[in-house]
Amino acid sequence: MVIRGTDGPALASAIEGDVLGGIRPEHLRLVEHGIPVTVRHAEYLGADTVVACAVGDVTLLARVPGRVVLDDGAAVCLATDEPVHLFDTASGRRIERRLETVGA
Repeated sequence: MVIRGTDGPALASAIEGDVLGGIRPEHLRLVEHGIPVTVRHAEYLGADTVVACAVGDVTLLARVPGRVVLDDGAAVCLATDEPVHLFDTASGRRIERRLETVGA
């Protein structure tokens, strides 16, 4: 499973069927090597900074602790150690099975 519009990296093992994967913003973190993204905007909200990032055909939101100053357009990397949550694309309902992340 990769982010739509990219060739990887793989975020989870393959799954059959028409599903969407989701990662909670609080489960993403800034790292030196990982999913390459472009910062659209970073907003400090008191205890955390929410960073909106463009990657492939999607926007990822990362909630990182503390005040993080990132310029719009900055190239950074994100990673997660948490499972990917699955959703049925037809109904939008969550599928209880979660996929373990792969090398993100």
